[in-house]
Amino acid sequence: MTEFVGQIDPYVRKARLYPALLVTLPIGVSVAWLWPGFGLEKIIPVLVCAGLPFFVANLVRSRGQRLEERLESRWGGMPTTQMLRLGEATNNPDMLRRRRRALQDLTGDPLPTRDDEQDNPRRSDQRYIAATRILITRVRDQRDHHPRLHEENINYGFWRNLLGLKPFALTSLVALLAIDGITLAAGREPQMVGVAAGLHVLCLIVWLVAVRPDRVLQQGRTYAERLFETLDHKSRAR
Repeated sequence: MTEFVGQIDPYVRKARLYPALLVTLPIGVSVAWLWPGFGLEKIIPVLVCAGLPFFVANLVRSRGQRLEERLESRWGGMPTTQMLRLGEATNNPDMLRRRRRALQDLTGDPLPTRDDEQDNPRRSDQRYIAATRILITRVRDQRDHHPRLHEENINYGFWRNLLGLKPFALTSLVALLAIDGITLAAGREPQMVGVAAGLHVLCLIVWLVAVRPDRVLQQGRTYAERLFETLDHKSRAR
């Protein structure tokens, strides 16, 4: 199974499958700990052969994309769009000027002016998105030339998808804690149940504290910075 998973595209494996595995990990550990004779290792190869990893990867991707639409509205635009706006107060003027000039040279189209942003902000953002997508298309298949960009893209996808799965994770952990109580009442060894319950509480805390929209935004900004850094490489290559 390890060889099979290793053959999956790194982005799919790290940004889509890993978040799903983190959601189901407490369930699998509980089954193995409280019911050691369950034979979980016999079921996993069957699920793999049935195409479960690919189904899960696409399900996670769908959840992440729907979440991204809500986050974009909440943030007031994706980080790549924000970092091109003339009216964005947090942008460094010198870096913004160089970034916009290089992107215009790449696309061959002028970017919105400050007046454009004020008169029609929605249309201006659409133009920024279109220009950014051209850049993304150019660098998508150049992983060897831009390894840090590919790494940050994976990191962003991981945290975005993890946040998209957060409701499922919290629901499953609460359910597992309820099962812990039922198992204890049914006469299972208190020490074993206590270890399982402690793990579930710890996982619950980690999900609540670590998996947040601001972490996704942070990763999105880092990815945007790495993406626009590729413009410098392209300028030097000319």
